Amino acid sequence: MHLHTPKQYIFQKWIVFFTLGLVMFYFFLFVSKHAFNAPYFDDFRVISIIRRVSESPLTRFGELFQNFNGHRFGFPFSIALLDYYVEGSYNLRSMMLLGTSVYAMFFVITFFTMRSAGQSPVTMIPVALLMFQPSVHRNIFWPISTLQYMFSVFLTIAMFYCLSKRSNKGFIAALILAALHPCTNGNGIYVIMLGIAQLISMHDYKKAGIWTLFVGLYACVFYLGMPTVVGLNGYSNQSEQLLNAPLRILCCFFSFMGSTFFAIRLKPADAVVVGGILSALMLFISVKFLLNYFTKRNSSLSDKESSEFVIFFTAVSFVITAAGAAISRGQNSSTLIIDRYEVYSVLIVVMVYCLLLFSFRGSWRNYFLLVSIPFSFLYCAYMHWHYGPVVAHWQNSLQTDVYMLQKNQTIQGKLYPFTKKGAEQFEDALQAGIYQFPQTIFTKVGNRIDTNASRQVNKDLKFRFENKILPAYGGVYYYQIFSDDIVHPETAETYLILKSVSKDKTYILSPEWNRNQGYMSFLKMKKQYSSGFTVNIFQDTTEPGDYNIGIVTIKNDDIDIVYGSQIFTMPREGKLTLY
Repeated sequence: MHLHTPKQYIFQKWIVFFTLGLVMFYFFLFVSKHAFNAPYFDDFRVISIIRRVSESPLTRFGELFQNFNGHRFGFPFSIALLDYYVEGSYNLRSMMLLGTSVYAMFFVITFFTMRSAGQSPVTMIPVALLMFQPSVHRNIFWPISTLQYMFSVFLTIAMFYCLSKRSNKGFIAALILAALHPCTNGNGIYVIMLGIAQLISMHDYKKAGIWTLFVGLYACVFYLGMPTVVGLNGYSNQSEQLLNAPLRILCCFFSFMGSTFFAIRLKPADAVVVGGILSALMLFISVKFLLNYFTKRNSSLSDKESSEFVIFFTAVSFVITAAGAAISRGQNSSTLIIDRYEVYSVLIVVMVYCLLLFSFRGSWRNYFLLVSIPFSFLYCAYMHWHYGPVVAHWQNSLQTDVYMLQKNQTIQGKLYPFTKKGAEQFEDALQAGIYQFPQTIFTKVGNRIDTNASRQVNKDLKFRFENKILPAYGGVYYYQIFSDDIVHPETAETYLILKSVSKDKTYILSPEWNRNQGYMSFLKMKKQYSSGFTVNIFQDTTEPGDYNIGIVTIKNDDIDIVYGSQIFTMPREGKLTLY
């Protein structure tokens, strides 16, 4: 007797597809709501590069492949340049939506790979819930990050997928994808080397030889053109560090692997422990794969086994990235929990989940799914609860950046990205129409922001001030303004305002609201926000002097400005010589 009739099976399959589509659709709505056409940090340099290359594409095209923080970003820069030609100006919101689409394509390839590996569509529900949640916000809402990391992970799995198809067309497509990878991310030269192992495992030695020759020539080009990409020059201190502090590097590696779980309890040690567990699982599965391969080394892999190896090699590529990041970034810390690397941790969890599915058989696989599906639903819901306010603050800070760039040629709250030359280049790009400022929440109320500071004074409006040093770039001064009792408004937006006492200068700052955090607050169904906020002001973003300090509340086209009686003083000391 059959457990399910054909009609029941079809109905269940459509429920699964509906669930997958709903998860992806909701995530796209979330991204569309918060994506904003404003540059952040390295995006300013991208805009300047587009301006230079667009002036003389034939003679300056090579500048797209310049050394950019130890990487060649020729492919991401080319996409940005193409967007400029298509839209008439560089639209950073379009890049965010494009990055989200590429992320979705990673999911689609994973789906087809898992189906080829004999897995049912229902096994993809946890994959969708693990992937499509806002912990990867820095990989989406930071355009240069999305063009680098989202395309990098997509090129990785697409390359292995094409190689698994055994056809000449698939091999040529894989070569093209492999050629793009090192021009997208610095670790790409190592990732494409895994293609040799994949082809050997498939007993396709002719193509493995061609691939080896291709990788060797490509590696030589990159070594001669930019040594930092392959880590053979300028990284001697890191090799010494690896020998002198292996335990710290190992902790950094584990924390990179497990960083997606940091948000659950906000304890770095948790990420290290989870990363260690994921690494142990990866090691166990790797041994199992290798043993299975050597027992069948005289026979070709089936299509099912080739698909399993796509997931396996994709997982190994992410481990290589984790190792590289731990070695290069682990000089000053025993943990490596960085927002812009979050997508790798998320996808490592996804790959381990898929590999575990391959390891389980029969009822054990069903038990694993019974645990995985509700856990992934809970995980996705928690990440939306935890990171929703983070993304909202990110969008608000970008809006204030646009206002500040138009008003004062500066930005709010983040390290100032301009040298004097860089500021001039960005201004030239604006004049050339390379980038156009979007409408913001301040557009309709801008004139009313400059109201006299002596009006609407509330003596009960109090703030606390602190100054600190960020241990980066040789030490960067920044100042913090705290409010302990102002409550996050549910139907309006609130900003901090600094109005110069002696000059016609007004600065708008987006506060980062205090939040209820941790899984216990989530399970108790607490509100996302608690009372109070913090505003960070980095050196060089605000002119030295005395400022009236107050609160701006904007709802639709209405604006309300209330100042306190305190004076905030931006010190003159501790400034970098950027000007």
